[in-house]
Amino acid sequence: LAREQRLAEQIVDGILDGDPVWLEDAVAKRKFLAIYTDAEADPKGTVILMHGRGMHPDWADTVGPLRVSLTEHGWNTLSVQMPVLSKGTKYYDYVPIFPAAFPRIEAAMKFVRGKGAQRIVWFAHSCSVHMSMAFIETHGDSGIDAYIGAGMGATDYQQPMRKLLPLAR
Repeated sequence: LAREQRLAEQIVDGILDGDPVWLEDAVAKRKFLAIYTDAEADPKGTVILMHGRGMHPDWADTVGPLRVSLTEHGWNTLSVQMPVLSKGTKYYDYVPIFPAAFPRIEAAMKFVRGKGAQRIVWFAHSCSVHMSMAFIETHGDSGIDAYIGAGMGATDYQQPMRKLLPLAR
């Protein structure tokens, strides 16, 4: 949590496109950062972006550019701070905290529905693929119109996935 707070402090003032919003994790009873950006024209829907392991919702290598460029193509975006551990942690360290992402995903869904989202797409990268797929395995995929997984199956050297992703669901 301290690392998440540091990440938020470092990026909030530097957000040029979109607005920081603080969503609440209903289980942990604490707020977490997300970045909401309106589409430049009539929105086609909303993309909820989930960053890779140890990163943040404005991650310059993937999530940041996507959250801005999608708005240029008619999509609202909400980029969510996913649970992170300390630097240097590996895939197996993250497996036990996959469920910590569930209330964040639920808060993101509630937020975009409150903004009137008719179509909702999830874009998950790397470790967030595992977290979001664990959510789908537990809660189903109702309310999601499409799912994009980048870096699916990403793990660390000699750390194979503990179980297959529930892609059939």
